Amino acid sequence: RPPAAQPGALRAPVRLPAIAVLAGYTGANFSGEAPWQSAAALRASWAPVDGAVVGLGYELMPATTIGDEESGFELARHPVTTTGQIRLRLPLGIDLQLGARASVDVVQRVPQGDATPPARQPQAAPPYPPP
Repeated sequence: RPPAAQPGALRAPVRLPAIAVLAGYTGANFSGEAPWQSAAALRASWAPVDGAVVGLGYELMPATTIGDEESGFELARHPVTTTGQIRLRLPLGIDLQLGARASVDVVQRVPQGDATPPARQPQAAPPYPPP
């Protein structure tokens, strides 16, 4: 059994977990022509030292089709994020976390419909050289 805490005694600060894996939902409207896109967000975080956290995330977003049959294309997005946070312990047991996030959204456009190149016309054989 732990010893009973004395009234007015200071508690030791709680350390953040060294490694964390997070899963969640995210949604975005890429452009006016694209419908709302939903995604599963995955992120792994690591606390190299007490009070600092860095993370790397990826959003699993299904592709969507934009446009019509003649000029449409499939839009596939691959958002990757990096995060960083600093935890400041303030008096009275208040924790303040300040963070930043940077993201790169790799976008792939795949043409749909009749996007095949025109067929090549057969050409006449060159004349044979004189004897």
